[in-house]
Amino acid sequence: MRSEAHACFTLVSPRSIVMGMPLTVISSWRSALALLLASCFVARSRPEILSRVSMNIPPFILLNPIARVEGESLSNAVIAEFCYALAPTRLVVVGQSRRKIDTPENCVDLTNRTSLLQLIRLIRIARFVVSVDSGPMHIAAAVNGRLLSIHTWTDPRRVGPYNPNAWVWKNGQLCRVDRLDTTRMRRRGRRFRPKDVPAVVELIRPLVPVDPMLT
Repeated sequence: MRSEAHACFTLVSPRSIVMGMPLTVISSWRSALALLLASCFVARSRPEILSRVSMNIPPFILLNPIARVEGESLSNAVIAEFCYALAPTRLVVVGQSRRKIDTPENCVDLTNRTSLLQLIRLIRIARFVVSVDSGPMHIAAAVNGRLLSIHTWTDPRRVGPYNPNAWVWKNGQLCRVDRLDTTRMRRRGRRFRPKDVPAVVELIRPLVPVDPMLT
């Protein structure tokens, strides 16, 4: 799927957006994402273009599985489990990583392929964000309250997220941020495993509409 996605993301240039490329040429959601990323380059001079393009992006979930510390990153098995468990809902995987990530049909791998501005735009318009404890997690807490932050060894009370509507996961427990002070969280941490995915999917599904085109 990576070669197909790469082809889509090389079709759209900032110049084509400035020249007014009609949205009717966008034949797939990968192409729509490519147009969105390209439109970020003209956002300062033509903000109305970015707004218009953003409105035409089908619903998707953003997954940031990469942490600065390797032991806190999600494994490829967990990433694949998220994609399959949430299908047909679309997922976009972001972050900076040297490892190869194989994604199924309902997922686009944008690791190492977004600028900070593009990443912020994706986070802002995602219907839900799932992220390990990282910089993108804190961005999501600031611009998108529909967030689940996954903590392996860190304490969410100390490091955030600080958005009261966000959720946190630690050692098999899910808790909303505004309830952390009254919830007894396990102090010991562990890595997030494929068996932990179903509980997260149960939390996300009611909050993310399935695109009617996929049903």
